[in-house]
Amino acid sequence: MTTKTFITFPDASQAKRSLLDMDEQQLADFLAELGEPKFRSRQIWEWIYKRYAGDFAAMSNLPKALRARLAE
Repeated sequence: MTTKTFITFPDASQAKRSLLDMDEQQLADFLAELGEPKFRSRQIWEWIYKRYAGDFAAMSNLPKALRARLAE
């Protein structure tokens, strides 16, 4: 199993953090800071660890605006 390590997204201070460095709760907390509903963390978690998505554009059940924000 290979996971892509290039997936990162900005934290509240605009520094990039790797998604792979976060556990589920940290991801949920981060998304809550962005004003996202709780279920978004589960969606993203499943895209990374079950579907092995290589980038946010592949996460088709996320709103385009969120995908764009996470990809910045």
